[in-house]
Amino acid sequence: LKRLNTTGISFGCTADLLVGRTMTFHGHGFLPLALPDVAPITEVVYSGFGFRGTQDNNLLYYRTSPDGPYQVSLREGHVTLRFMNQEVETQRVFADGAPHYVAFYSNVTGVWLYVDDQLQLVKSHERTTPMLQLQPEEPSRLLLGGLPVSGTFHNFSGCISNVFVQRLRGPQRVFDLHQNMGSVNVSVGCTPAQLIETSRATAQKVSRRSRQPSQDLACTTPWLPGTIQDAYQFGGPLPSYLQFVGISPSHRNRLHLSMLVRRHAASQGLLLSTAPMSGRSPSLVLFLNHGHFVAQTEGPGPRLQVQSRQHSRAGQWHRVSVRWGMQQIQLVVDGSQTWSQKALHHRAPRAERPQPYTLSVGGLPASSYSSKLPVSVGFSGCLKKLQLDKQPLRTPTQMVGVTPCVSGPLEDGLFFPGSEGVVTLELPKAKMPYVSLELEMRPLAAAGLIFHLGQALATPYMQLKVLTEQVLLQANDGAGEFSTWVTYPKLCDGRWHRVAVIMGRDTLRLEVDTQSNHTTGRLP
Repeated sequence: LKRLNTTGISFGCTADLLVGRTMTFHGHGFLPLALPDVAPITEVVYSGFGFRGTQDNNLLYYRTSPDGPYQVSLREGHVTLRFMNQEVETQRVFADGAPHYVAFYSNVTGVWLYVDDQLQLVKSHERTTPMLQLQPEEPSRLLLGGLPVSGTFHNFSGCISNVFVQRLRGPQRVFDLHQNMGSVNVSVGCTPAQLIETSRATAQKVSRRSRQPSQDLACTTPWLPGTIQDAYQFGGPLPSYLQFVGISPSHRNRLHLSMLVRRHAASQGLLLSTAPMSGRSPSLVLFLNHGHFVAQTEGPGPRLQVQSRQHSRAGQWHRVSVRWGMQQIQLVVDGSQTWSQKALHHRAPRAERPQPYTLSVGGLPASSYSSKLPVSVGFSGCLKKLQLDKQPLRTPTQMVGVTPCVSGPLEDGLFFPGSEGVVTLELPKAKMPYVSLELEMRPLAAAGLIFHLGQALATPYMQLKVLTEQVLLQANDGAGEFSTWVTYPKLCDGRWHRVAVIMGRDTLRLEVDTQSNHTTGRLP
């Protein structure tokens, strides 16, 4: 570039411009940022950020401060701002996969909310119901994409970019997202392989030579045939488990967990493990041992253990409830109660508030099993209706290797639970730009990325995605982008569909069942 004749352009790039502007969130992570030199939220506040995603209910932005928190979330697809004592919500839905920018301004008179430079609402200060509370830290900090503990909102799945908070002094610029306080399950950039891209802008760009039908992200068959709603299936060659970080029982020194359990042929495996976040208290484990349900404590203090009288049966649902009162455990299986021996001469430690735990369900990460645990394998079967103190548990902080529970036999294939499932393969024989690939798919959502072949942010690449009633194939061989598509209104019908793609130099061919289309040349 230095050898080119240029006007008004200097060589090099200053360090303050080399910032990380965009991060991808995967549905169970968050990114904390320190907020130095920002005004208290009781004074003038101006902030904004970009986002792109397709899920309807997520926490996007959460700021703690000594004056209380405020937050921006998606609620049924509407952008919702809760600021001190008022709530502002857009009329339009913005969880459409397209890029949007949210900005809000507050002073002593009220709050102004903008989306994509359009004023959505102005609201004067007034009293409303209290919002979600998180203990503030000093100094103030900003959490993007979710909270480190399970709460009312799901963590965000998608991209967040160009985060701005007005400072009291110094240059006003977006945050460098690389300079964070320790992100969890967040990756750099907005990579197509980790985001379901359903933006209308993209759809219009690649199909401007055709007339698009109206887009509807609803899926007519949202569940697989034989799928049991709100039930999780565990087991397989790899670890499978759910984790809920920071759950707290409603009563001090007392824990009550309940669920419905249906095991497969295996008669042993870990069902639950509650580990105190302080590390100085005992933990509770529930597992299967030769078909019997067993609950026992581990760690400091007297060891308590109780075993069910009856034997569990493979393929049958059992209602299991565990009450742990520090001095005794009650185990109830299908209405039959069993008690452990009561701990003698044991005084429960005093606590001002309920002890927070990390709850693992169905198993543990492979590195977490130890000789101290009474079982060394995870559970194989289905669980549903997980409850803490008779209240349903919120969305898991982490979900690994878990699939929906089905009533019949499993089929060969891979199940992808939306943004939380990605498989990366090395394909040494796939040499661009000459590639041929064939697969079968059965979508459960009307839009999503099927595969991305190539480097995430570099050419050459080939990408296949579903955009409502259209299967879209895009490619770039380094000289430019070209694409083709097949309109198919019944992809989301619960059936398997054959898809074949062929890429040659300046040529793309796409086949979906009996329909096909191809293109030569690149987009203008």
